[in-house]
Amino acid sequence: MVAGIGAVAIGTSFSVKWYSAMAVIQLLPQAGQEVEVNEVRKLDEGGYMEGRDRARTQIQIIQGRPVREEVIRRYRDEGYRDLTADAEGAGQLKQWLTAGPREDTQLVEIRVEHPNPEAAALLANLTAQVYYEKNLDFRRNAARETAKWIEGQEGAYEDQLDQATRELLQFNEEHGLVDVKGSVDETSARLIALQRALADTNTKRVLLGGQLAEHERLLSKGRTDVLAGMFNDVALRAISQKYAEMQSAAAEARGRYGDKHPEVRQATANLEEVKLLQGQEVMRLIKAERTDYQALRRQEQRLKDEVEEVKLLLLERQKLVKQYERLARAETDARDLVTSLESRGAEVDLQAQTQLSDVRIVDLATPPTRPSRPNKALNLAMAFVVSLVGGLALAVVRYQDKDSLLTVEDVERRIGLTVIGAVPQLPNSVPEAVRPLYPMDHPHSLPAEAYRSLRTMLQVRAGGGQKLTLLVTSGVAGEGKTTVSVGIASSFARLGGRALLIDADVRRPRVHTVFGGERDRGVCDVLSRRIDPLKLVRQTPQRGLYYLSAGTEDEHGAELLYSPTFTEMLNRLGEAFSVIIIDTSPVGLVADALAFSKQADGAVVVVRRDLAPARLARDAVTQLEGAGTRVFGAVFNGVPPSRDAQTYGKGYYTESPAKRRSQS
Repeated sequence: MVAGIGAVAIGTSFSVKWYSAMAVIQLLPQAGQEVEVNEVRKLDEGGYMEGRDRARTQIQIIQGRPVREEVIRRYRDEGYRDLTADAEGAGQLKQWLTAGPREDTQLVEIRVEHPNPEAAALLANLTAQVYYEKNLDFRRNAARETAKWIEGQEGAYEDQLDQATRELLQFNEEHGLVDVKGSVDETSARLIALQRALADTNTKRVLLGGQLAEHERLLSKGRTDVLAGMFNDVALRAISQKYAEMQSAAAEARGRYGDKHPEVRQATANLEEVKLLQGQEVMRLIKAERTDYQALRRQEQRLKDEVEEVKLLLLERQKLVKQYERLARAETDARDLVTSLESRGAEVDLQAQTQLSDVRIVDLATPPTRPSRPNKALNLAMAFVVSLVGGLALAVVRYQDKDSLLTVEDVERRIGLTVIGAVPQLPNSVPEAVRPLYPMDHPHSLPAEAYRSLRTMLQVRAGGGQKLTLLVTSGVAGEGKTTVSVGIASSFARLGGRALLIDADVRRPRVHTVFGGERDRGVCDVLSRRIDPLKLVRQTPQRGLYYLSAGTEDEHGAELLYSPTFTEMLNRLGEAFSVIIIDTSPVGLVADALAFSKQADGAVVVVRRDLAPARLARDAVTQLEGAGTRVFGAVFNGVPPSRDAQTYGKGYYTESPAKRRSQS
C-alpha cells in the first residue's frame, strides 16, 4: 500500500499540470421564429426527445472539424503557435475540446484543457463564438434559400387553386346540387322509416303465422271446442255459450229420463246442431286468419322492395356527396396552401434580414487559477483504496494458496479431526536439545499445563480405564511427535503411575537422545532376538517415567514391526506399566505404524503449525482409520501463546529459582 501511494504521489508531483476553462452557451428551443406574430408558440412544443436529439446534434457540430479549423485559425491570429493549421492541429484540439449538456437545462458547457490557463480560456471562448457565428450564418442562408423556393412554388400552387375551384363549380352545375347533404339526410330518414315499417310487418306476420299453424293443427284433430275458446269473436262466444247450456240440459235430462227418452233425444239433436254451427264459425275465423297472413306477406315483400330502392338512391346520393367533399377539400387545401406560402414567404424574408439565432452565449471562459488535473488529493485517495484492496487481495490469495495449517479451525476444518490439545511454542531462547524435556523441567509452565489438558482429554477419549496404550504419529517428519510423546508420557507419570515411552521409529529414532542415552538394545533387539523387553527398559530422571529405545540398527528393522512378536512385547510391557506411549514413524511417509496400530487403544496425530501440507495430515488420518485404528484427535504443536496467556498468566505459569532447585 505504501509503495502504491508513493508511486502515485511521485507521479502526480512530476506530471504536467492541465488547466480546464469552460464557456457556456444556451440552445433556445424556438429562437429565430419570433417574427411569427400569428400565433403564440409554446416553449416546450418540440418535446423532450426532440430537444435532447437537437442538443446531441449541436454538440457534434461544436466538436466538428469546420468549427475546430476556424478556431485554430483565429487562435493563431492571437499569436499562439502550439496548434498547427492542418489536420494534426485539428486532431490535437479534438483531444482538448469537450462539449456536453448541463443536466435539466438548455445549457451546453464547452470545456478546453490546456497546460496554459490563458490559452485554455481563449480556445473555449473562440469555440463558442465560432459556433455562434456559423449557426447564425446557417440560419440566414437557409432562410434565403427557403424564400427562393417559396417564390418559385407560389405560382404553381395558385394554378392548382384555380383548377380546383373550376372543378367544384362544374360538378355543382352538372348535378344540379343545391343542398347535397340535406338531400342525403332526407333519403336517410325515409330509409329508416321504411325499415321500421318492415320490421313491424315482419313481427306481425311471424306472430300470425305461428297462431294460424296452431289453429290448423287443432282443426285437423277436430278440436273445434278448443278452438272456439281461442278466438275473441262475439258470435262465436255466443254460440259456445249456447252450446254449453244445451249440453248441460241434455246431461240433466239423460240423468232424469235415460238415453231413450224423447226429450233426451231431442236435446242431443239440438246439441249436435249447435256444435255444427260452432264448427262453421271456427272455419270462417281460420279462413279470415289465412287471408290476413297472406296480406301481411305481400305487404312485407312490398316494403322490402321499397327499402332496396331507397338504399340504391341513398348510395348514389352518398357518392355524389363524397365527390363533392373531395373537390371541396382539394379547393380548400389549395387555398390554405397558397395563403400559408404567402405568409411564410413574408416571414422568411424578414428572417433572412435579421440577426436572430437559436444560440446564445451565456458565459465566457476565464483563465483558471488552479489545475484541473492531476488532482493530487483524488489520486492519493484512489491510490490508498486500490493499494489497500490490492494488498488485502494478495494476502488472501497467498493465504488460500498455502496448504499449511495456521489455526485450530484450519486443523478441524481441513483434516476433519478434533484438536484435543494445543502445545504452545517455546521461546527461541530455549536450546533445541532441551526442548522435549522443557515441560518436565518446568511443570508450572504453559507447555506443561497444555500437556496436562491433553492428558485429561486422552483419559476421556480412552474411557477412563486404568490401562492405556497410545500411538503417537504425524503426517511428515519434523512436526514434533517425539517431543509430544515425551510430554504425554511425562504428564501421565506425574499421576503416580508407571509410564513407558517406546521408540518405534526405527528409521530415525530420537527418544534415547532426548534422555541423553546411547542407541543400545531396544525394540529391534526384542523382536529379532526375543529378549525380555523389561530387561531393556531404561529409567529417566523423572520418577515413574521409563523408555525403551529403538534398539541397535538392523537392516530389517522396519519389517520386524510387522511380526507377531511386537504384540507379545506390548502384552509383556503392559503387565509392568499402566500407560504405554508409542512414538512411531510419520504415517504420511511410511506405513510402519499401521503394522501394530490395532494393538493400541487409540492414536493421536501431531500437526505442527505452518509446516506440513494439510493433505499429508489428511492422508495420515485416512490410513489410520482404514487400518481400523481409533483416532482420538489431533495435537496442534508449535502454537504461539495468546496475548492473554502471556499477560494474565505471568507469575502463575512461571516458577521461582528456589522452587526449581527444590524440584531438581
